[in-house]
Amino acid sequence: MKNSSKEVEAFEDIESVVAAVCELKGDFRVRLGSLEPNVADAKFISKLFKYDKLCHHLHLSLQSGSDAVLSSMGRRYDGNEYRKIVDVLRDFDPFYGISTDIIAGFPGETEEDFKDSLQLIEYAKFLKVHAFPYSVRPGTKAASMTGQISKATKRHRNLEL
Repeated sequence: MKNSSKEVEAFEDIESVVAAVCELKGDFRVRLGSLEPNVADAKFISKLFKYDKLCHHLHLSLQSGSDAVLSSMGRRYDGNEYRKIVDVLRDFDPFYGISTDIIAGFPGETEEDFKDSLQLIEYAKFLKVHAFPYSVRPGTKAASMTGQISKATKRHRNLEL
C-alpha cells in the first residue's frame, strides 16, 4: 500500500495526539475508533503499542472482505492488507479487541464476494461486526452501478454477517 504525503502527515498527527494525551497525568485510558486501513496500516499500528494508556481495542472499518468489492467502492486497501493489521494486533495481544463495519449487498457483490467477507470475519475473530445493508444514496457513483442487489438478498447477507 502506498500512502500519499497527506496520509503520512495524518499518521504523524494521530500518533502525536495519542502521545500527548498519554503523557497527561491521571488514571484514564485512550481508545481509538473508526480508523480505516488506508489511514492506519500495520506499520503505523505497531508504533502505537508503546503507549500504555491506549486500550487494546480498535474499531477498524473493513466494508467488505472482497478485493473486487473494495476496489469497486474505491477503497485503497485490500483484504490482505487488512489481515496484516489483524496479525500485528494479535501478535501484540491475542485478545486485542477489534470491531468493524461491513456493508452487505454493495452493487455487484457476488456470492463469492460475500463468502470472502465471511472468511475475513472468521480470520479476524472480531469482537463485534457492525453489519449494514447497502442502501442507495442518490447522486453517488454506487447508485448508478449495475448489479444492484435485491432487498431480500441484502437482508439475508446482513443477518448472516
